[in-house]
Amino acid sequence: MSDPSLDQAPPKKRELPTKKNTSVKNMAWAMGLNLILVAIIAVAVVGLGRDNEQKPSAGSVTTVNIAESAGRAQETLPFPVAKPEMGEGWRPIKARQGGSGESGTWTVQQRSASGELLTFVQGSEYGPAITQLMGGEYRASGEEQQIGGADCEWFDGDDKRIALGCDTGDSGFVVYGGTNREDTAAFAEKAARTAQ
Repeated sequence: MSDPSLDQAPPKKRELPTKKNTSVKNMAWAMGLNLILVAIIAVAVVGLGRDNEQKPSAGSVTTVNIAESAGRAQETLPFPVAKPEMGEGWRPIKARQGGSGESGTWTVQQRSASGELLTFVQGSEYGPAITQLMGGEYRASGEEQQIGGADCEWFDGDDKRIALGCDTGDSGFVVYGGTNREDTAAFAEKAARTAQ
């Protein structure tokens, strides 16, 4: 009989990958990992289907107390801070103070009954410093109007947006962001009456 160990074929040497196969495989892995890294960074910077305007989820209710926030802002701002609480159908979105002293501002955002998001920004005086806060897309229309005891001027913007810039004598403010003239004027009137 023959020895069983002799019948078995000698173990094969392990085949080492060739240098060509290894470099192609390494390049494919490196490119794949780089693409994944770029995709992660792009999602982190740009966002994945994100709206610029933050919307509360259906279950969350955020209440903004404009009068209370205005009271806190009044402690450090040198002008009579407006409290444009609009009432039925309007929803306050944000009320915040930016800075303090002469260069400080008071900002209130509200969604009107017609659904437009209007922004109100008040400063110590009316002029270029306050109108520039609307952004460059607004141009003075030349139309002036007295609203709530304040001298106001209308602005036309891109996409049929309008704005009002007003001088109360003690401060200046702008209301911008909407296309509805009545909503914009009502917001400005409430602001002017509460800022005196």
